[in-house]
Amino acid sequence: GNDLSHPEMDGLALALVEASLRLQEAGLLAGRADSDLLGRVWCQLLPAAAHLIAHEPEPAVPALLNAAMTLARQSRSIAEQWLEIMFPLCSQAENPDNLLDAGKVAAWRAGMACWRESALDTWAALPGPLRNAVLDLPPDTDVPDQAVLAELKNDPWRAPGQAQQKGLHLVHTVGGFRGFGGQFITPPKITVLNETLFAFDAEACFAIHADCFGAVLIRHGKEPPQGAKTKLGQFSLDAEGKVGSNGQIQDFPKLAGWTTAAASSHTLAVGHESSHKIRLIAMAETRP
Repeated sequence: GNDLSHPEMDGLALALVEASLRLQEAGLLAGRADSDLLGRVWCQLLPAAAHLIAHEPEPAVPALLNAAMTLARQSRSIAEQWLEIMFPLCSQAENPDNLLDAGKVAAWRAGMACWRESALDTWAALPGPLRNAVLDLPPDTDVPDQAVLAELKNDPWRAPGQAQQKGLHLVHTVGGFRGFGGQFITPPKITVLNETLFAFDAEACFAIHADCFGAVLIRHGKEPPQGAKTKLGQFSLDAEGKVGSNGQIQDFPKLAGWTTAAASSHTLAVGHESSHKIRLIAMAETRP
């Protein structure tokens, strides 16, 4: 149903075969827990994008497969959400470069908060219909100017589109016991340096990246960087879990008895000596 010429079909088929051979040689196909995700890329995403990539399968075919594997290594749920976002974009993109750029933005929307700043630049440069579709914005949303982009980069809890009223919210919970698929052997401690929050135990340290679309922990060696501190900045936090910021106060009973906390300008991270999880509080937009 893609109305491809025979040479285009042959070229696409050859690119798929070559990509599968490279993955097989690298041992990336056999026994993978996420092999079904790769199967969805193979059987659903690539056919949906065939009209874009058939004429020039490289680098789109390996790039899309690699993107799915990279996201799956970070989080299966992020990879699955990325695929769901990507399917309808195949009909909006004008060329392979458009699709790959939209894929970067889609990964951010799916939860890769660590890519927020670069994704915002990529998003602003996309053609109008694709730019709005990738973030599920109304079709008539205007292109963001440099001032709006700067505001979005400065405030991780502001979502593109219409600004909403803000309030203190428990926005994400991250971490977990390594024995159950989490990151930590022992309950982590929390510090902050230069607006980056860090969570660490006796064996590993992770940078906490969080924004309006999601939160991820990215490995950062074995210990936090020199100079990291446990400061709360503009946030206040009492023993019962009452949080204050920017003149607002909110009770969070789940934070009661907290034993470790630190904050960036926009996000408060809180942990407890009996838990491997970290709760994130932020002055975030209240969506209707």
